[in-house]
Amino acid sequence: MTSPVSAHTRSHNSSVIAPLREVAETEGLVRVHVPFSLQDLSQIEKRLGSFSADPSTYIKEFQYLTQAYSLTWHDIWVVCTSTLTAEEHEHILAAAWHQADKDHTIDNQVPLGAEAIPNEDPQWDYQAGLGSDIPRRDRMVQYLLKGMDVVSNKVVNYDKLREITQLPDENPALFLTHLQEALVRYTCLDPASQNGANILASHFISQSAPDIWKKLKKAEDSPETPIQDLVKMAFKVFNAREDTAEAAHQAHMKQKVTLQTQALVAALRLAENIKGKANTCTPPGACFKCGKEGHWSKACPQPWPPTKPCPICQLMGQWKSDCPNSPQASVPQNSGTRGQQGNIPRSQASASASQEPGIQESPIPKLLGFMDD
Repeated sequence: MTSPVSAHTRSHNSSVIAPLREVAETEGLVRVHVPFSLQDLSQIEKRLGSFSADPSTYIKEFQYLTQAYSLTWHDIWVVCTSTLTAEEHEHILAAAWHQADKDHTIDNQVPLGAEAIPNEDPQWDYQAGLGSDIPRRDRMVQYLLKGMDVVSNKVVNYDKLREITQLPDENPALFLTHLQEALVRYTCLDPASQNGANILASHFISQSAPDIWKKLKKAEDSPETPIQDLVKMAFKVFNAREDTAEAAHQAHMKQKVTLQTQALVAALRLAENIKGKANTCTPPGACFKCGKEGHWSKACPQPWPPTKPCPICQLMGQWKSDCPNSPQASVPQNSGTRGQQGNIPRSQASASASQEPGIQESPIPKLLGFMDD
């Protein structure tokens, strides 16, 4: 039943509105149907939640809704079709019909299922008094609740429980909480019951993190192990991870220091070997400054004066390698021999100038500053 007065009888707060409200008219108090708004339906859907995910909450909230507000057949139909899936609604309706049919065989005053829970609007009279159809509406609600109870006992999904695994950094207590919530939501088991506790312990062991599972698998053959003891064992492994990680870090740093020390020692030994070879190596030919063998021209004890001026300072009487203005000059020359006079044949000078071809290609004298130009 609808009336233009309904537009003035709806509350403006955010609570759910009763579709049937008493309004004073000339004939007295009458019930006026105020349809659910979209906001009302949205709030109802949030309160009821998912039937498959949590049937107990859905049934409780649906019962509260039907008791708190005077609903019509159409209101109940809208609530069911908007909060249940088509499959859920079909199963609940079939279970309600079946229950009504069973009651009819015992008491023929009870109508058959299709009549007790109509599939189409029966156009009931919701006004109070003789001939009211409110009892029929209430009977329909009761059979729907019975159908929900029957269907909810069949909504068991252990696969959802198996999908919950412990994350690497998730502590065991939080992991157990997630398992308990899934056990209540997707099965009919009570975590406090013996069967529920055994199922919970089995999933807690098998779906723990790998290192915790290795510790707990010994207790898997003993279903009587209390879940609290399993959580304590899991926390021991979980807390030991930090100690293991710190020990691994210390071992890594120690290994790194050892490798660096070994590399430094090897480098120092290599430098000493290069220096020793440079000091003990005998030149392959005669010194181009004096024509004698057995020493490097840089350390010649009796050098002859060059036949040409020094190319760096243009002065006579000193070799280019001995020039103080040369950037490569590093070994002081014997000052007592610089003033000696003498002539060196050009052929001998040119021959002696090429006495160290191999030394020019070796990196060791270059590194030590003993290479002559």
